[in-house]
Amino acid sequence: MNFGLINVDTLFAHAAGGDTLAPSPYTIPENQRIVEVKNNDWYYSSQMESYYTSHDTVMHPVWMNSRTKAMFADKTTWPGLVEENTWNQDPMFNDFSGLSDAVDLLAGACKDIRAGSTHGWDWDKDKASDPTYYKLIIQYPTAENFRSYSGLKGTDGLPIGDLSYYPESVLAVNQMQQVPAKFMLEQNYPNPFNPTTTIKFAIAKSGNFTLNVFNILGQKVATLINGNLSAGNHQISFNANNLASGLYIYQLRGNSVNLTKKMMLLK
Repeated sequence: MNFGLINVDTLFAHAAGGDTLAPSPYTIPENQRIVEVKNNDWYYSSQMESYYTSHDTVMHPVWMNSRTKAMFADKTTWPGLVEENTWNQDPMFNDFSGLSDAVDLLAGACKDIRAGSTHGWDWDKDKASDPTYYKLIIQYPTAENFRSYSGLKGTDGLPIGDLSYYPESVLAVNQMQQVPAKFMLEQNYPNPFNPTTTIKFAIAKSGNFTLNVFNILGQKVATLINGNLSAGNHQISFNANNLASGLYIYQLRGNSVNLTKKMMLLK
């Protein structure tokens, strides 16, 4: 039986230390178990697939092994085991500049472990704290700009894989319920940036607005918003992957409002 990323098995329902059939007080009946697996996107890069294929002694985890799948499918015995919204596609973390390095480090770690060495695991892309360690476990909140553009949405309407979204979800909901007292254009973050940054702004009264980006010559290089916006707090992500390093100006206009700020793209 293959090892799965999601593994579920029956509970040990007998008394510990003996062969009696008496139920253990530390377990619950199988039909009362609740395991919900929702809104997941699992994916192996081509590099990792090639590594698994060429090394048949390395276990290649599947999403769910046959045992787990059978349990989730048996609604009579396990009505509380639910799987919804599972995808197997590239999450497209395409603004994370260190992703290819991370993949190489992971493959290297697998090879080293096969050769008998060990590694510590943590998250530090620049290896500042300990250059001999592989840093691949992401701590919360994330320090890196690690955003998914896969376009997948969960059953709750939130984006799948967007690790930079959820820390602000509760705050954003609370802010959107309040109408700002005035128009405001915030400084983009991060700044300087490469190549993606977030621009936040407040709309005190609904209307038609534009949010454009200009180079230092005054030439428009991007239109981020052009249309009606409701009163409230808003934010938008700007990807400058096709632009050269330099100083840029972003401008919010509408309802007699003209607000501008500067930002720096460093590649």
